Amino acid sequence: MPYRRQDDRRAWWARNRDRYNALRRVAYAKNPGPSISQAREGRLKSVYGLARGDYAALLYQQDGGCAICGCPPRGESHVSKTLHVDHDHDTGLVRGLLCNACNHAIGHLRDDAALCRRAAEYLERHGARPKPPEGSEQAIETTRSLFDG
Repeated sequence: MPYRRQDDRRAWWARNRDRYNALRRVAYAKNPGPSISQAREGRLKSVYGLARGDYAALLYQQDGGCAICGCPPRGESHVSKTLHVDHDHDTGLVRGLLCNACNHAIGHLRDDAALCRRAAEYLERHGARPKPPEGSEQAIETTRSLFDG
């Protein structure tokens, strides 16, 4: 399209849309391009350096699940059918395969092992709340009244 102005491009498209789409359909029928799995394989190679079968080998080493929680890949969407390739953002080295939740969790914790340990310690300290001892109902009500009003 040798047109420079937006109005000219729109006019060209209005005149040639059907012909252009027909040519694209013929070209696609001759060469449909890579499938989703082929595109993923190419991305794994170019981004992470994983050759064909390396992803499957990692998944096998991890007993078929996430390296952190162990859950297998599941779901109907493209994203949840596979595990994420976790890698060190500084070196680019692959660390393992993670489910969506674990990948986001360590991402939110900025890939900082010390911060992850502190979060784990926090959960261990404050995770399960024991039942209050007998006779503490009045203390609980007093505390609630401070916040309620």
